[in-house]
Amino acid sequence: MTEVLEALTAALVDHQAGRLSAAEAGYRRVLAGEPDNMDALHLLGALAHQVGRHDVALELIGRAIGVGPGVADFHASRGLALKALGRLPEAAESYRRALELDGDHLDALNNLGTVRTAQGRHAEAEACFRRALARQPDFAEALNNLGNAVMAQGRLPEAEASFRRALDLRPDYRDGHLNLGNVLTARGQVDDGIVSYRRALALGPDVPEAHASLANALVTAGRLDEAEAHARRAVAAEPGRAEHYLTLSNVLLGQSRLREAIESCRRTLALDPDSADAHATLGNAFIGRGEPEAAVESYRRALALRPDLARAWSNLIFALDFDPRVTAGEAFAERRRFNDRYGRPLAAEIRPHANNAARDRRLRIGYVSPDFREHSAAMVFGPVLHAHDRERFDVVCYSGVLVPDHETARVQAAATA
Repeated sequence: MTEVLEALTAALVDHQAGRLSAAEAGYRRVLAGEPDNMDALHLLGALAHQVGRHDVALELIGRAIGVGPGVADFHASRGLALKALGRLPEAAESYRRALELDGDHLDALNNLGTVRTAQGRHAEAEACFRRALARQPDFAEALNNLGNAVMAQGRLPEAEASFRRALDLRPDYRDGHLNLGNVLTARGQVDDGIVSYRRALALGPDVPEAHASLANALVTAGRLDEAEAHARRAVAAEPGRAEHYLTLSNVLLGQSRLREAIESCRRTLALDPDSADAHATLGNAFIGRGEPEAAVESYRRALALRPDLARAWSNLIFALDFDPRVTAGEAFAERRRFNDRYGRPLAAEIRPHANNAARDRRLRIGYVSPDFREHSAAMVFGPVLHAHDRERFDVVCYSGVLVPDHETARVQAAATA
C-alpha cells in the first residue's frame, strides 16, 4: 500500500509540474498493479481531459465513480469531460450530483453555471455563480463568469463591475481583460475596449477570440487595416469557425472590398448556413454592389432565421426602395409592419410635455441620430442643421455616434443647447 501511495504521489507531482507524459506513465504503473485504484483512474482521466482526449477521460472517470460513487470530485471531473464533448444536460447532471455530495464544491457550482450559460439559461447561471461567491468572495473565475451571465441579461454596468473585481484579484487574468473589452465596447466605450483587448492579447497572443473581438472593435473605430490583420489571425488560428469569417466579412465590407466580402460571407455560410448575421452582412455587400434584388433575398433569409434582427429589417426596408420587383405599396406595407413591431409598443411611453406653448417663443428642435458623422445621412440632414435661424430656433442633437469624427464636431458646433 505504501508503494502504491508513493507512486501515485510521484505521478501527481509530475502532473502538477506539467510533466504530463511522466504523470501518465506513473498513473498507469499504479493501475497495472491495482486496476481499481479510484484515485489513479480519476487523475489519469483528468489528464486525458486536459490534453483533449475527452472520450478516454469519460471512460476512466466513469470507472473511478464505479469504485467510489460518493466522491464529489469524481462527478465534477466527469462534468468537465461531458461539457467538452458538448453533452451539456449530462454535464449539468454530473455537477448536480457533485453538489448533492458536497454542497460547498466551488468548482461544481462554477462549472454548472458555465453550462447554464452555454444553454442560454443565464438567470440560473447567475444563481450558481452567486452561490459560489457567497462561499468564496475572491473566486476570480466565478466573478468573471458572473459578469458574462449578467451581461447576457443586458445589465452592462453590473457586468463591468464584476469583470473589474475579477481583475483586481488577478491582474493577469486574460479572459477577464477580454470580457471587460466586450462590455466596454457594448457600452460604447470603444477605445477603452480596444485597450482591454490588447491587454488580453499581451497575456495570450494566440487567442483567436481576442483577435476577432479586437477586429470588431477596430471596425467600429474605423481602423480597418488594423482590423483586417487581427481578423485574418483569428481565421488562420481557427479556420473552421464561422464567426471569424463573418468578422473578416465586416472588415472587407468596411473597406468597400465587396467581392471579397461576399466570398467571406459565403465561407461563413458554408460553415454555418443558419447564421442570420452572415445573411444580413451578405445583404449589405449586395447593396454596396448595386444588387438590390440579391440584397432583399439575403435580408429576408436573415429575418426568417431571426425575426428580431432589427438591423436586417431596417436594411430590408432600405433595399426595397431600389428593388424593381417591389411596388411602392409593398414597400410601405413593410414599413407599417416594422412600426407595428418596434414603434407601436412604445406609444404607451409617450408623456405630455409641460413646455411653454407660447406662439412667439423660440422653438426648440431635437434631432436624434447615430449618423452625426461622415455618413451619407449626414450629408442629407447636415445642411438643415447648419442653416437653422439661431434667432428663432434652439437646436439640440442627441447623438448615438460611437466614434466621433470631424463631421461630429461640426454638428456639435451647430447645436445651440
